Amino acid sequence: MAVKVIGKRISSFTDKKTGEVITFGKIFVVYPAGEDMKGAEGEIAEAISVKPELASQIPIDSEIELYYNKYGKVHAFDLA
Repeated sequence: MAVKVIGKRISSFTDKKTGEVITFGKIFVVYPAGEDMKGAEGEIAEAISVKPELASQIPIDSEIELYYNKYGKVHAFDLA
């Protein structure tokens, strides 16, 4: 299912236990509620965690198809 990208964030923080700097990426998307989503109407908004390198490649206001690995993590995308 294609989703529309409405925003993204690439940021970092310092782990308090290890002092390691952790960089992360998030994309913010909307998509139509499916018929199987009980009680949902209209569009659904969601924040999806992705690697920072991937987030930097995804254009805002684009329709994309996301691909997940066997661990449920986004590993690639295609423009729809």
